[in-house]
Amino acid sequence: MVSSFVESVMSGVTSSFVVPFVATAGLELGFALRSLAPLWLFVLFVRLTTIVLFQ
Repeated sequence: MVSSFVESVMSGVTSSFVVPFVATAGLELGFALRSLAPLWLFVLFVRLTTIVLFQ
């Protein structure tokens, strides 16, 4: 009886805390990757040119 009540409370708490946390973390990660996109492209470009030049 008590254990099922505790489990339901814990699942409610985790869902109400974890879901927004994961959503905000995903959004922040997406924004960070989008703001770093030129840097990623530059690194990829440099990597590709070095591979082509030093074959």
